[in-house]
Amino acid sequence: MNRFIQAAPCRTFAAAGALAIILSACNVNESASEDPTGAADSVATNVTWYSHATQFRDKNNLRVAYDCPENGTPATVWGTDVYTDDSSVCTAGVHAGKITLAKGGRVIIEIRPGEDSYDSLTRNGVTSRTWPQWLGSFVFL
Repeated sequence: MNRFIQAAPCRTFAAAGALAIILSACNVNESASEDPTGAADSVATNVTWYSHATQFRDKNNLRVAYDCPENGTPATVWGTDVYTDDSSVCTAGVHAGKITLAKGGRVIIEIRPGEDSYDSLTRNGVTSRTWPQWLGSFVFL
């Protein structure tokens, strides 16, 4: 299956029979720190509308806060209610109805194992994409 993506961080994809990794879209400066509100186990840093959750893969049940900036530009999202961990967390937050592109805001996700498949749905002005089995997921709290 060929999958061409735009600004989707760290997604491995096949193109013309070759396997490649888009490293330039990875936000390698993302890390975690403590959440002073106590609502999350940690806070993602350097958050943009292209930030994802792959750095937390296999840390199931970890709760991570993302502070999404105002005036967002939507990025790629795979799934509905359960999202692939390389989806844009902020855009998925809009899709899930937690925040808006205009105002941004804090969303808290919980890291989950990968799913066998991810469904597509247009909701809140965002159309998510389908994807088969993936290695890691997240949901919103």
